[in-house]
Amino acid sequence: MAGVVFNDRPLIGVRTGVGHYLAEVLSHWPREEVTIPVGGIGRWTRSRYPRLPEPFRFGSLDQIDPVKMTTLDRLAGEHAEACGRGGAAGAFRPVLQAGLECVQRVSALDAGLFWEPNHIPAARGRRVVTTVHDLSVLDRPGDHPAHRVEHWRRAFEARLDWSDAFVCVSRATADALGPHLATRGLDPASARVIHLGPRWPEAPADWTPSGVRSRLGLGEGDRLIVCLGTIEPRKNHRVLLDALGEMSESERGGLKLVFAGRPGWGGSAFWASLAEHPMAASVIAPGYVDDAQAAALLLASRGLVYPSLYEGFGLPLLEAMRLGAPTGISSAASLVEVAGGSSLVAAPDDAAAWAGILATLAGDEAERARLADLGRARAGAFSWARCAAEHAALFKELLP
Repeated sequence: MAGVVFNDRPLIGVRTGVGHYLAEVLSHWPREEVTIPVGGIGRWTRSRYPRLPEPFRFGSLDQIDPVKMTTLDRLAGEHAEACGRGGAAGAFRPVLQAGLECVQRVSALDAGLFWEPNHIPAARGRRVVTTVHDLSVLDRPGDHPAHRVEHWRRAFEARLDWSDAFVCVSRATADALGPHLATRGLDPASARVIHLGPRWPEAPADWTPSGVRSRLGLGEGDRLIVCLGTIEPRKNHRVLLDALGEMSESERGGLKLVFAGRPGWGGSAFWASLAEHPMAASVIAPGYVDDAQAAALLLASRGLVYPSLYEGFGLPLLEAMRLGAPTGISSAASLVEVAGGSSLVAAPDDAAAWAGILATLAGDEAERARLADLGRARAGAFSWARCAAEHAALFKELLP
């Protein structure tokens, strides 16, 4: 294989989901391939940054940083105030635009294929493969800021026919893409389903629940249940707060929710609704957690809850399953697809059902063990090595 250039901008800075996906595919690229994809920005600037990433590896316990013990009412209150004052949303746009210009210039060089890992191709080439993670911006525009929706509506449809093939990270995403392809008269077979993999290997023996709790700065008595992901409307954290309110005091005794994730998009009304919720003061919201902290939180917890209204895949779910954490999910199509029958499921707006899931994860040991076993077995069907190999095979098909 030769002449594959990709948009490497998602590897720069703190990585979001697209950056993690790109990093894992590259670090698991099949060794038998003569050429690996080359990052456009790095190639144009003749820089070694961003470097080819290494797979995640567990370190020693003493390398884990404690989590911030901020409560949700305080975190959300600060962001409600910040939304009211306005912000510097455009501060990094010149830097990002410069990166895209590098990618566009590189794609015009002698490359057989351009790979766009982030929904909308930044450039054209002789062949183009675009990865589509989810279509929530178009399918649920109310869950996104207006400028993002406007950009997608303008650019996504207009650039659909730039791509010769699409990588869809789930069957649910491929199904959502189908009508858009049909609108442009494009072949639905150009959408290939390639599932992602879990980033974390088996945890070391000394990463015990008590050991990671102590290192993270968490108390031994609390029954922790983790919700991992960006805090924004689409992730539907509110239903978990409502579920806590549905539970009796005895059911809530010792139960502690952890909303681990960076604050994302959301207006002042959204943040105020979280800050003023009667249950917000009982929820830990440490903000962004790195990979080691996220894995440690799951190992320290009674399980993961994932009530999202819409997902393209649901990587935190798969990674929790890989570590043996029992899980409860919404009925979003991609989450049900990934879980494969190994999770408790509730409608995203059914607070009473979520209260039942919280109670089960907090106290039903037999059910927790059953879910953990099912989750580990199901997670074994996914791997980044297979994901990378399927990308390489697709690229080979398209290269002249």
